[in-house]
Amino acid sequence: KGQTLDAVEKREAVTKAKRQKAYTDQCQNFDLDSADVAMNSALRNMMAKFKAMIQCDRCGLFFLDEETDELYFHVEEEGANIRFPKTKGIAGLVACSGEPILIKDAYKDARFNQAVDKMT
Repeated sequence: KGQTLDAVEKREAVTKAKRQKAYTDQCQNFDLDSADVAMNSALRNMMAKFKAMIQCDRCGLFFLDEETDELYFHVEEEGANIRFPKTKGIAGLVACSGEPILIKDAYKDARFNQAVDKMT
């Protein structure tokens, strides 16, 4: 028996397919070696599981560039790398303190870096 997908499942499937294609294109464009591809795949899987675990719409993984004292992350949909000082926003506070923070509504938190949010 065949199963039909509802509109939400279809939208999620299309979004996932687009992300997978963008990821494949990026790997080819940057000529990543197999170790980089494996690391990127592991990070993507980890983020997907974390997102499902905490039941959120979106999440991001920030990296610290110790040479420039900046936090950065890659936005798949836009194909952009976003960078900002490690002292900015909630992510900066976590990076500097080393302590995790769980915030129910970041938009209501004065520490939220809205400039970065607007770029994504």
